[in-house]
Amino acid sequence: MNTGSSVRRGFTLVEVLASVVILAVGIVGVLQGLSVMTRAKARFAETEVMTRLAHEKVEELAATSTDITSNDSGDFTDRGDQKFGWSSSATVSSAANLYTLVVTITKHADPNKTVVVSTLVYVPAPTTTAGTN
Repeated sequence: MNTGSSVRRGFTLVEVLASVVILAVGIVGVLQGLSVMTRAKARFAETEVMTRLAHEKVEELAATSTDITSNDSGDFTDRGDQKFGWSSSATVSSAANLYTLVVTITKHADPNKTVVVSTLVYVPAPTTTAGTN
């Protein structure tokens, strides 16, 4: 028998709608955070690739260049990568036969995105042999 007091259980429509709105705002915030992290990770990975290419090019030029003082440029199509180009320059340092080699990697689609790596390269003085009689 019911004695006049009715007990209501559950949530009102306003409470349900408020909790859905709060949950939706939270989910949107989390998804935007994930999107920002994904873009940052892609930029970091691209910068890492450019840095690796720059170090490899510095080593290659220092080891194989016949004239380290000449400015040079190119791309990485020989490695199957057409997104980046490189340029190099060398300047004489204060020590004899020591040059500062600078390699700049540039993204073709965004010329403002560059990575610069420099190193010192020792170029031995040319030796001459005098003939004896």
